[in-house]
Amino acid sequence: RKTQGYLPECDVAFIDEIFKANSSILNSLLVILNERRFDNGDQRVLVPLWTAVAASNELPDTEELDALYDRFLLRRHVSRISRRSVPDFLKMTLSREEAKGTAAGAGGAGGAGVAARVGQVGTLLSIEDSWDLQSRATDVDFPEDLLVVIADLREFLAEAEPRFEVSDRRLARSVRLLRIAAAAAGGTT
Repeated sequence: RKTQGYLPECDVAFIDEIFKANSSILNSLLVILNERRFDNGDQRVLVPLWTAVAASNELPDTEELDALYDRFLLRRHVSRISRRSVPDFLKMTLSREEAKGTAAGAGGAGGAGVAARVGQVGTLLSIEDSWDLQSRATDVDFPEDLLVVIADLREFLAEAEPRFEVSDRRLARSVRLLRIAAAAAGGTT
């Protein structure tokens, strides 16, 4: 299969409507997200994926989809635009369309204008910076009492109403994320 320019060869991925994928794609996504590998015919190739962001208009409603949902540690629910905010939203949409039209006039079909604007955005965190930060995070000590607090929090959430189950995978990744955040802030504990 051709993979150049597709998920198996990218560093950063945005996956829209992730929960509408068929079971074959879901299985491939699970392997990519868990193992950073992709089965291409009889070969299993390494995937350089650094991070994946996904969007969906619906939450998962099956165990198969729950397994995929569990792979995303950080989640953000975005509510619909309030009735009062709709006019401002529509004005913003029209302004963007007008800006695209101006860019199209200056740079062909709009592609050159968009490319010029994208080129103006600086790199905030390179992949190398991320690897360095993850390496420094291994030097951050996690106090035993903090581990107990996190374990107690997991139990509290499981018994709370509404109930919130934290899988072993999410718990482990959460602790890793806390350690990375501490390293990013310059901490050692």
